[in-house]
Amino acid sequence: MKGGYARINHDKVKPGKMPEWVRTQTEGWKPLAELAAKEHGTAWRSATLMMPAGEALPYNAMTVDLFPSWEALGKGIPTRALWNKAHPNRDITAHFNQQEAIRERPRVDVVRLIEVLRK
Repeated sequence: MKGGYARINHDKVKPGKMPEWVRTQTEGWKPLAELAAKEHGTAWRSATLMMPAGEALPYNAMTVDLFPSWEALGKGIPTRALWNKAHPNRDITAHFNQQEAIRERPRVDVVRLIEVLRK
């Protein structure tokens, strides 16, 4: 999305909690992100840091929320409404409490995408 914006969420997952973090992303957030992509033109990525490694690093995982425009970034993602569609029988507060128990978020960056190359 050339000209779009990315919000990069840097997470510091607690020792031994990476499998749980991955599960919360794939089972919890991914279905919401898929709905956001369809309804709002956003995109989402999730990643873990492979190198360098070590507990002294400020982060070891990240998610990236991609927005097609500054206006879309400003509006954000209607999280509660999309969560209720993606997970009608799951409590969003419990999900966020679980996230807070397994990770910290020491940094969030917003960048503008000046070039994009796709094959």
